Amino acid sequence: MGSVIVAIVAPIIIILLNQTDTALSRGTVTLRDYTVLVSGLPSDVNEEEVRCFFALKYGMVADVTLVKTECRQVNKQRLRLKLMEDYDEAEAALIANGNRGGSGAKDAIEKRIIKLDKKLARIKSRTRCKRVSAFVTFEKEETKIECLLRNRRSWFAYVFNFPRKERFRTKVRFLVRTAPEPHDVKFENLNMSNKVWRRLAVWLAVSAIVCFCYLFLRLLVDEKEKRWHSASMNGQLLADEIGIVIVKDRGELTRDAQASQFKTACQTRLNECGVAFSSGTRFAGVPWGAPPLVFYTDPMADDHDRAYGQQNFVKDMKLCAGEPKRCPVSEDMAKCYVCHCASQSYGLPDAVVKPYNKAIRDACEPYVENGPGEYYQWLWNSFCIVLMNQILTMVVPALAELERFKTHAQTHVRKTELILIAKYVNVALIYPLLNANLTQAAKYMPLLKQIFRLRGEYPDFEPEWYNDVGLVIFFVVMLSVTFDVIRRISTDLYTKLRRKIGVATAKTQKKLNEAFEGPELDIGTNCGDIAFKVLLVLTFSSSMPLLYLVLAMFFVLTYIYDWHLLLHVCRRPERMKISIVKYVIRVLLFGVGMHCLLGFWMWSYHWAPDVFKPKDISESLITKHSPLAYAIGGLDYNPLHNNSMLLDTVRATGSATEYFLNYHSMNIGRITDGDSIEGPPRVPVRFVERPWSETGMPFMVMMITVVGASLLWWIAYKIQHLGTAKSKIIADRKNLPHLHNAIAAGILVGSTTD
Repeated sequence: MGSVIVAIVAPIIIILLNQTDTALSRGTVTLRDYTVLVSGLPSDVNEEEVRCFFALKYGMVADVTLVKTECRQVNKQRLRLKLMEDYDEAEAALIANGNRGGSGAKDAIEKRIIKLDKKLARIKSRTRCKRVSAFVTFEKEETKIECLLRNRRSWFAYVFNFPRKERFRTKVRFLVRTAPEPHDVKFENLNMSNKVWRRLAVWLAVSAIVCFCYLFLRLLVDEKEKRWHSASMNGQLLADEIGIVIVKDRGELTRDAQASQFKTACQTRLNECGVAFSSGTRFAGVPWGAPPLVFYTDPMADDHDRAYGQQNFVKDMKLCAGEPKRCPVSEDMAKCYVCHCASQSYGLPDAVVKPYNKAIRDACEPYVENGPGEYYQWLWNSFCIVLMNQILTMVVPALAELERFKTHAQTHVRKTELILIAKYVNVALIYPLLNANLTQAAKYMPLLKQIFRLRGEYPDFEPEWYNDVGLVIFFVVMLSVTFDVIRRISTDLYTKLRRKIGVATAKTQKKLNEAFEGPELDIGTNCGDIAFKVLLVLTFSSSMPLLYLVLAMFFVLTYIYDWHLLLHVCRRPERMKISIVKYVIRVLLFGVGMHCLLGFWMWSYHWAPDVFKPKDISESLITKHSPLAYAIGGLDYNPLHNNSMLLDTVRATGSATEYFLNYHSMNIGRITDGDSIEGPPRVPVRFVERPWSETGMPFMVMMITVVGASLLWWIAYKIQHLGTAKSKIIADRKNLPHLHNAIAAGILVGSTTD
């Protein structure tokens, strides 16, 4: 229901934002209301020529400002200004010290300034500005609107239908656009053409960064892959609980010697355990080097009963180990569980352990070496992922500057977009995919699996997935929130310390002003971090609702501390447009769709009846394979038992131990290390069943509703704004007075200085 509400409210928020922006624009008079931005003018043009051209065609021109400086020159000029400030500070320090200590620092800075001046002279001598932009300010608002309407051309019309009498000097094509706000202009980029290759290069750089992150994440998952293939257990822990001392430091023979010791200590005990845990028509046995075996003499028992019986047998042994007083026969049976795990680790052939390692690890999780969640490996993985994302926060925003946007607002939006995509792909796509076992889940992705090494452990959203991958994602969100709060607090403390030091050490007024100005509040980077957390939480919160609590805590802390930073610490950021807010709302809509999609797939993992045609579980694909096919050894090494021979053995010897030993020797006991054992069959993903089940249907309906509502809103928006470019220009008219009258009346923002 919350997802549907967000899908309905998000378009309303966008409409309200547009109305607020329009009302603010109409209630404020700026130089932008009289000015157009003309680009594509020749390099040898002057202000008077531009003034005359536009005045003769459209009306009185109040002012013309040419922008001829190229970006490279602007950067050099900024560096020169910085060196001049350092020169003044060095000179002031020298005077304060009474000319003691020499003027080495001052002379070095002076040489750098001279060298930079020569470089600037060389650049200007061999480089002419190929493109020139001009801010043309008209005296009347009507003249500006007429200029925009007459120069409203498509790309096709610009190339093939630009009349010569409308061109500058009858041959130069130019573009006319509404001028951006004066505080939003990046003057060094005005003459940079909108090259497609520049955007392509930025996205290629982001893709390369994501690839490096993929390699790093794969290193984190490799340890779990090794554990997944080996299912090795902690031999010392097993020996301590059994009560033996195992050999060590024998090189390659160590494991064989330990296996012999465990077999000697546990073989007889395991035979006794089978007798102790047998009851009535259920006979249990666990020979050394064999999985737990349970046979029923009741003719009505089937494969499901036997599979469930073997699982319950292991649970009973584990319960007995935890509470010896509940053990059958005597408390000595408490060692049955540890001996059983030693048998699985040291007695089973490697050919069986490799394909059926998951069942072995699940049965003996307390003794598995570096098992899921053991030794805080999940916390280490979470910390590494968060640290990687913090590095991305510092690196990725610099790529947005390479696109050379003409306004600060466009740059901030691109920063938000790049940070969100890079972080979300790492945490929500790459890491879960590296832990996915696509061999079990889908047989049509072998190429994708081989290219990206998707040989993880989990074919679906199993309960174990949440204890491993889900736990890492949860703590990634937790640590990300913690790191962001620490970063804000450290910014506050650093600024206060810098002001204290600046008062004591500043030699010039410029340095003192810098100490009290504070750092810049980067809106684009902060919005990217917030959008990443919101999208990540919405994606996985369907089955991990605690993420909502973490996100709520993050919003409260961020609101409180950003308010403090904005008012008391950082410099006041420039006025932003609503484009960055619109982008965050679109991210919110996408997050709601992902929330429904992942929720549908997570909650429909377990079998549930069909909504329209209720069926029994026996008709489901989940029963396509015998449950013994997933038991250790598979169906081939867990064949049907001979009921009459079992009963004869019980009558002759008083127990079924001899029969279990013979059963083991004829099946898993005859496997050698060179044999190839087929793994368990693919887990049925039940694509047809899951959408219509009682658990999957609500999420599927929500997903269709959210996607459908978003699509309908987008279509309605496009239809409403189809062919409205001309009417939008006319609608922006505010019926303002002449420019000089507005300046004289003081209604033009920025025309007076307090």
